[in-house]
Amino acid sequence: RRLDERFAVYDGTLVATEPDLFVESPVLCLEALALARDHDVQISGPIFDSIAEAAGTEAAQRLCDEPEAQRRLLAMLVEPEDVGRPSALALCNELRLLERVIPEWGPIRGRMQHDSYHVYTVDQHTLNAVAMLKRIARGEHNKDYPLATALHLSLDDPTVLYLATLVHDAGKGQEGDQCETGAIVARRVAERAGLAAPEADRCARLVGEHLTMPLLSQKRDLSDPLLIAEVGDRIADRRTLTELYLLSLVDMACVRPGNLSSWKLTLLDELYLLTLGYLRRGNRVVAARVAQPDEPEGMPDRYYALYERDLRKEHFALAERLRTEQRRVLLDLRAGAGSLRLTLVALDRPGLLAHAAAVFDEHDVEVLAADVFTQPTEPAVAIDIFRVAPRDVSAVGIDPATVAAMEQALEQPRQPDPRPPTPRPRRPWEGGLRVPTVIGFERDPAGERTIVDVQTAEAPGVLRRITRAFHEEGHEILLARCDTEAERASDVFYVAPLSEAAQERLRQRLERYLQ
Repeated sequence: RRLDERFAVYDGTLVATEPDLFVESPVLCLEALALARDHDVQISGPIFDSIAEAAGTEAAQRLCDEPEAQRRLLAMLVEPEDVGRPSALALCNELRLLERVIPEWGPIRGRMQHDSYHVYTVDQHTLNAVAMLKRIARGEHNKDYPLATALHLSLDDPTVLYLATLVHDAGKGQEGDQCETGAIVARRVAERAGLAAPEADRCARLVGEHLTMPLLSQKRDLSDPLLIAEVGDRIADRRTLTELYLLSLVDMACVRPGNLSSWKLTLLDELYLLTLGYLRRGNRVVAARVAQPDEPEGMPDRYYALYERDLRKEHFALAERLRTEQRRVLLDLRAGAGSLRLTLVALDRPGLLAHAAAVFDEHDVEVLAADVFTQPTEPAVAIDIFRVAPRDVSAVGIDPATVAAMEQALEQPRQPDPRPPTPRPRRPWEGGLRVPTVIGFERDPAGERTIVDVQTAEAPGVLRRITRAFHEEGHEILLARCDTEAERASDVFYVAPLSEAAQERLRQRLERYLQ
């Protein structure tokens, strides 16, 4: 079946009418891949070999300067039905055509990411992200990502989003900051592709800010209106916010299977909605979220975003029990999604988190993640939610006797640890890729709290070591978000403002305890 003067379908494959077609005109390589996709056929072996040969010619090196090649690649990039296995875009990468049209793609093609967090090469991660955008466009993720599906439908032209997604990691492996370098690359790619100046600017901004929403949603207090205002002013308009949300979502989801957990998605959605509200109303003050009568009152917005109503009712019931039974501490262990959920409700006191981390460690309970809140009642009540697992991987769970023993230990005043921690146990995988300890300090937008970021290798008792350092330096933890993934502990703590000298003392103690 003849398609045009150059191509035909024979025996279910696309064939070319002339053997030297692609060497003479490399832009036809892109046309052939698009035709095969549109007619749902495979390209023949001879065409595959001819395209591979053509991609290595001097003429193919000039594809980046051909407007027709740029137009065809953009059309392929945004085509939602590009779903073959492999897709036309993936074939472009395999045949080295992609780097001929976009030379900046070359350095990331096949580039390994030497850490325990990423499991794909940079180019494969990127192609996976583009493919996920197309699944969202087709409505295939409507149940998993309803907000993303609705937002993608609202875009009248997704070209900037898709091009930014394609080059969002182009700054990797180059000198300087990855995002700043990537933004420069993105602008150059967009201009070469023929995008108008405003679209090229937006493409560069998306790449430059593509880590902003994931980092802030997971590591900062979303109940802080100044933080939301800062994000809104930085992003500036609703369209950019929508595109940045979608880029952030597929970037997170495609780092490795299971990376975009339900809590990460909840926080990303919350940051989007809060920022959208700020952009709509300007700098008018928004009313605080009002709790239901059977929910804890006065909690930050982050709490109400993270925990569904049934869980908030459970926390309220535990806090009521604490008061009516005149207890100091209650522990509640429940099965959660893929792990155990241990809720600590206690009369708040200095060093409570350090005490809890030590007790859990002493009872061989591993903390995988934690959210730490304080209900501003009189007296104040701590509501801390931990995702835990038994340290013994062969154990079925954590038995009630262990929970009761931990509860009893937490009822008692905490005795100071008699000596510094022993050297941190090393995991077997640390003989290869090492996760360095990185400690950062910054003020929150209002200047009322210091935010301490701690990243280190995950190991037994790591939270105990970190919280002990805070307690021994006399710093009360006001808010915390702790998480462990891919052999990396990533913890964030809000404390009262620290001077530079206090920061340095805390840094040194943390580094000593985490060595």
